[in-house]
Amino acid sequence: MGNPGDRVSLGETWSREVHPDIDSERHSPSFSVERLTNILDGGIPNTELRRRVESLIQRDPVFNLKHLYFMTRDELYEDAVQKRFHLEKLAWSLGWSEDGPERIYADRVLAGYNNLNLHGIAMNAIRSLGSDEQIAKWGQLGKNFQIITTYAQTELGHGTYLQGLETEATYDATTQEFVIHSPTMTSIKWWPGDLGRTVTH
Repeated sequence: MGNPGDRVSLGETWSREVHPDIDSERHSPSFSVERLTNILDGGIPNTELRRRVESLIQRDPVFNLKHLYFMTRDELYEDAVQKRFHLEKLAWSLGWSEDGPERIYADRVLAGYNNLNLHGIAMNAIRSLGSDEQIAKWGQLGKNFQIITTYAQTELGHGTYLQGLETEATYDATTQEFVIHSPTMTSIKWWPGDLGRTVTH
């Protein structure tokens, strides 16, 4: 998988073969493709940064995408986890910020073929909704991947059908607390995506 000849690149000719009429139109547009690219990227500096990140990801053998179609489900999972941790190490070594554009561009290049995106969502929830004490305790652990987090998103039996929620919350005035009750097996809270297999917290 590490052989550069085995890597899939967005620039390879086989991946860009199109009908001759479309190809002809692409080679004679009525506008500047580069200018439109810069506008869509939010300016020339962003286009340059995106291209640097894309080039970095595409040259790295760990991010090879060619063999994905021949992997078993378990192999795909392990490969996605490897890609995510490799991306984190790369980001740390290059000084990319957690919310910076470099990470967004890298995730776009990998097109979802990395893992633990929901860990980031759960960590954002802790940072934005947690108390100072919770953020101090869990924030750094999650940032360093000493814990891998997810969140209970939905009930097992209803998916996103909100009218079908079965969980009951009753206020107990004597204790000034809400008592949460899941009355059926289908009202059990469920985690989203593949993090049910990966999480520690």
